[in-house]
Amino acid sequence: MMEGMDDGFFRFKPQSKQISMILPDHVIRMVDLSHWTIEIRSYHERFLPEGIIRDRKVIERDTLSVILEECVEEWGIKGKRVVFLVPDTYLVLRNEKIPLSVADEDIKGYLYLEIGTSIMLPFKDPVFDYELIGQKSEHKEILLFAAPEEIVNDLPSLLESVSLHLEAADVTALSLYRLYYLIDQIDSQKSTLLIHCVIKEINVIMLLLIKKTLFIRR
Repeated sequence: MMEGMDDGFFRFKPQSKQISMILPDHVIRMVDLSHWTIEIRSYHERFLPEGIIRDRKVIERDTLSVILEECVEEWGIKGKRVVFLVPDTYLVLRNEKIPLSVADEDIKGYLYLEIGTSIMLPFKDPVFDYELIGQKSEHKEILLFAAPEEIVNDLPSLLESVSLHLEAADVTALSLYRLYYLIDQIDSQKSTLLIHCVIKEINVIMLLLIKKTLFIRR
C-alpha cells in the first residue's frame, strides 16, 4: 500500500477556488463549476499531440509539464485547488463482504491486511478506500474502490509542479451519479446504469444510491 494513504476517501467540501480536470490520452479539459448552483463559470480544453499520454499513462512527462504550465497561465488558474478523475481503465469498484466481528472503525485496517491475500486485485501496490453500504446477519457489505498507486500519484505530482494544488481524485461514475442526483434525474430506489463513452473507451457501470460523497485522497 502507499505510505500516507491511510486516510483514503474523504468527504470533500466544495471550495470557491476549486476546479476539476481530466486528462485522457488526447486532451486536457478543465471546468470551473459552481457547486451551489451547478453553473459552469468557465471551461477550457487543450488537445494534446499523440503519444504524450498513452493508455492514460504519462509518457512524455517534460512535454506535458510545459503544456500544463501554458494552460495554467492562459486559463488563469494558478494556485487553484484541483479535483482530477482517476482513469476508469485502472479503477476497481466491487462489493466485498466483511466479517461482523470487524468493528466499523477497524475496516480500513482489515482491508490493509486482507488485500493481496483473501481480497485479490488485478494490480500491485493499490490505493484504496471503501464505503460501508449495509449489514446482514452473517456479514457487513462494503463497496471497495482501488487503483494502482503509480496511476493515482503520477498526475498529481505534475499538477503540483505547475502551481496547482491537489484537493482530491474523483471517480467518473460517482461524479456523474452525483450530478444526475442533484438535478433530480435519479430514482434512488432503483439501480442506475451509466455508460461513459470517450475516444477508445466505453465504460459501463451499475450503481445504487450512495448517500455520501466519495473521493480518493492522495
